[in-house]
Amino acid sequence: MKIALLTDGIFPDVMGGMQKHSYFLARFLSRSGVEVDLYYTSPDSSRETIQSRYTEDEKSRIYFHRVEFPKSIRLPGHYVRSSWKYSQQLYRLFLKNEPPDLIYAQGLTCWAFAGAKQRGKLNTPLLSNLHGLEMFQPALTTRTKLEQKLLRGPARFIILHSDYCYSLGGKLTEILGAFVPQNRIIVQSIGLDSKWLSTESSTEKKDNRITRFVFVGRNEARKGLQYLFEASKYLDNHYAHIDFVGPIPPQEQVSSPLHTFHGAVSDEERLKQILDGCDVLLCPSLAEGMPTVILEAMARGLAVIASDVGAVAELVNTKTGWLIKPGRVDELAAAMKDACTDLALSQKKSAAQQLIRSRFTWEKVVKDTISGFEEILRTRSGS
Repeated sequence: MKIALLTDGIFPDVMGGMQKHSYFLARFLSRSGVEVDLYYTSPDSSRETIQSRYTEDEKSRIYFHRVEFPKSIRLPGHYVRSSWKYSQQLYRLFLKNEPPDLIYAQGLTCWAFAGAKQRGKLNTPLLSNLHGLEMFQPALTTRTKLEQKLLRGPARFIILHSDYCYSLGGKLTEILGAFVPQNRIIVQSIGLDSKWLSTESSTEKKDNRITRFVFVGRNEARKGLQYLFEASKYLDNHYAHIDFVGPIPPQEQVSSPLHTFHGAVSDEERLKQILDGCDVLLCPSLAEGMPTVILEAMARGLAVIASDVGAVAELVNTKTGWLIKPGRVDELAAAMKDACTDLALSQKKSAAQQLIRSRFTWEKVVKDTISGFEEILRTRSGS
């Protein structure tokens, strides 16, 4: 089997959940014997480093096709215009190569491919993955609302003209279901490198006197940091502490005996070290897909308090943590207080880690992904 994988970057040369997903998807598909035409872009400085991140055996089944990401004048909508031009370049290069069995497209990369589908010019099955579908989720700021409005048109076009659309699960399946029938939606989670899994003993509470919480993320309105600062006012610093990981400017940090700010942490081992010192991950977002940080924290043996948005409910429930309504400071504070006194916290931590071990490692996810590919090809062949 051979697939074309379209992406707008490969982690860590281009940062982001979608780019990390592309990196591991190519790696584990190759390890499973699938040939991959990898269409990607990267900074000029990393032209040679992308291939070096894969083993010789993996590279024997990955064929690299680099495309320069177009530059646009930085006016409103410049990213959308550049994405359209990039997709056109990918499509032109795609036509020069031997057709694959399937096309797996991340984000807006298949915009031009969807156009070819609409015109009846593309026969290869097109599978699109818009991940978090944030353009169809709530937004707080005027800028974010404008950005979402600009992205909705291309996203809707891609959804309507893809043969199949991937959903990470939960409420994202409902969003896609407003555009296409259920038989065109493939529910498939993201995966996590099994190296993130820590030992079973890591699920014990770190300190019997206090519960240590951690927030990992950017300082964006949709991440819910403002609700977390407000909720922390209701906690007793003798029983709780919150670690903040991410680029939060000093002027926006709320000083409190409960708070420790680590700044941005790009080193994976350092992030593991911080997580290993904590008990509960906090993810009070207003909009999400399936946050990689939740998988990472659960793999390290943390329970989770998270908003019920996107596909979060696929990971967080009463067994693995607390699921709350987005934007509710009272529910966030109540869940944090509950975590400080819950005698079953260690069981939640253990259940969270076991869920990742049993369902969300890349070895499991890629097996399910390939099974999905095979089912699509069988359906098309009529066998």
